[in-house]
Amino acid sequence: MSDCKVSVIVPVYNIRRFIGECLRSLMSQTMKEVEYIIVDDCSADGSYDAVMEMVAGRPDFIVVRHERNLGLPAARNTGLEMASGEYIIHCDGDDFMEPEMVEKLYECAVRNKADMVWCDWYLSFTDSERYMKQPTFTNGHDAVISMLRGSMKYNVWNKLSRRSLYDGLTFPAGRSMGEDMTMIKIAAKAGVTAHVPEALYHYRRTNTEALTQNYSPRKLKEIKENTLDTVEFLRACSEVSDVDVKRFLLNVKLPFLFTGKREDIKRWQEWFPEANSEILGNKNQSIRVRLLQWCASKGLQWVNILYYNLVQRVVYGKLYK
Repeated sequence: MSDCKVSVIVPVYNIRRFIGECLRSLMSQTMKEVEYIIVDDCSADGSYDAVMEMVAGRPDFIVVRHERNLGLPAARNTGLEMASGEYIIHCDGDDFMEPEMVEKLYECAVRNKADMVWCDWYLSFTDSERYMKQPTFTNGHDAVISMLRGSMKYNVWNKLSRRSLYDGLTFPAGRSMGEDMTMIKIAAKAGVTAHVPEALYHYRRTNTEALTQNYSPRKLKEIKENTLDTVEFLRACSEVSDVDVKRFLLNVKLPFLFTGKREDIKRWQEWFPEANSEILGNKNQSIRVRLLQWCASKGLQWVNILYYNLVQRVVYGKLYK
């Protein structure tokens, strides 16, 4: 598209039951100078056929299919290679957007001459949604610090970024777990930033058991490699203190405390122990989170297990269905 202002990149893999709602939300976007790049990562459930049927006759939709499954980061990279818009935004194929999302983020970027703009979002369960508020920052450095400290999420899909920020950067092909840490690097290259204080994206979580994680050896390896790669990038290219690096490491391993499994709590204790000195100092985290981390650092595993059984399973398990 010669007049394309925004490229929306949509990775698709075995999500036929959700892709229709996603595509309808894209077709309903109020902004017209947009191209939608659908990258099917060799789906085996008919997702590709469903996409082709829905977008037939739509010149603003570009569909490409990998000959073999390469993983989510590689699908994003394929989309980036094809993108022609001044700005990039990602939309996962099992999520959906509000109709004004692209237009509002783009208008905010133009109005503020911003390199990156983000919005609030909904954490969507089967029968309910939770509003996820994000902070406001006017420059990339402050946004990065907030991401490292845990008050701002580095999700891929609620951020509009100038395409030039991706120059020299790609998503970590072959390492899907933690691939969204790439947005920390993108933010580190941004000058002016802005925030649209509206929830315009719906991040779908239909499996309530996904409130906790099952960590395979491969997933653990990917998380650690992406973490170390991000830390190396920041130390080389950005003014980030050792204190904030430690707070980032604490946030990376924090999910280990919410599974109710002794082996994951032990893993929390083994990963990045040098970061534990910042547990009480990171005021961006709630007292509850800092207390759980402190208990884990002192070997009080029973506190973390009790929290999981009383809060994660009972309270969150009922609220977020």
